[in-house]
Amino acid sequence: MLENQTKNKLDEPVYLFTGEDLFTKNETIEKITKQLNADEFNYSKHSCESINFNEVLNLANTPPTFSDFRIIVLKRIDKLKDKQRKALLEYVQDPISTTCLILTCDDKKQAKKLTSFKKFASFKDFPLLKPAELTSWISGMFQKSGIKAGFGQCKMLAEFVGSDLQALASEIEKLSLFIHDRENKTVTQEDILECVGFTKEENPFRLNNSILYCKKTDALEAIDNLINGGETPFAILSQTYNALKTLFKIRLMKDSGFYNEQEIFNASGLRFDNQKSIIRGSVPSATALGKAFKKIIEVEKTLKSSSVEKPAIMLKSIILIGLSKK
Repeated sequence: MLENQTKNKLDEPVYLFTGEDLFTKNETIEKITKQLNADEFNYSKHSCESINFNEVLNLANTPPTFSDFRIIVLKRIDKLKDKQRKALLEYVQDPISTTCLILTCDDKKQAKKLTSFKKFASFKDFPLLKPAELTSWISGMFQKSGIKAGFGQCKMLAEFVGSDLQALASEIEKLSLFIHDRENKTVTQEDILECVGFTKEENPFRLNNSILYCKKTDALEAIDNLINGGETPFAILSQTYNALKTLFKIRLMKDSGFYNEQEIFNASGLRFDNQKSIIRGSVPSATALGKAFKKIIEVEKTLKSSSVEKPAIMLKSIILIGLSKK
């Protein structure tokens, strides 16, 4: 296996890598390539979706040019035709000693059909990380970049970006550049909202956050941006309702005499620790929020019953009512 691969010595002539974690898989291929020290004339990468298979097979059987090894990466071997797959299987049973052939398959279901290849190759599967593993991986990547990030920040990034490690690595690199001049080198949840894959104007969380923090002007502007970006009025109405519902829960608990910030936080549906400042802040009155819910019902009925030329005006009226100080 790779763990036993020694520099400038071909311990395994054939590797088979399966699984949906493309980032770690590609990292492993890069490590093998560096360890074998093959030059650009003796390294080639091919996708089986568009390939001259006979040419690649002939290349695999050809000794390297002015080098100790030849490396051939053959991606998505599940796309090979039956005749081609049979010919490849014959090769891996008796590969030449100077060619390192790396075979990959990204499709989890198709990988099950490659059992015969596993007998003659050094095999490793790269599954997607589970949520707990993903958070730990993000934490480790932050540390490698010299950045400090708490569990909440790592979890938030995982929720926003998903399990694509390549996308996560790109966002972590972006964050490291974003806070490069910051003395404490610590990423905040606000930094993640600012940086992850969208600008302030495109931020899909902007409307939700503007309502929760009672930033009326920002919320009104966010509605315009969403409408102009093609978002449906019903989707905007849903975002508005959910954010106002959270504020309403907080308002009712505070009015009922709840003073424990953590209890209110847990019961309100807020997700991130930095949002506790919402609880400490000025939350609209129950009366204002109640009027906003009535307006939401009215707007929803109008949108369902007729074609509205300027839905932004109706949607904004909900914000103006709900976030009023009366």
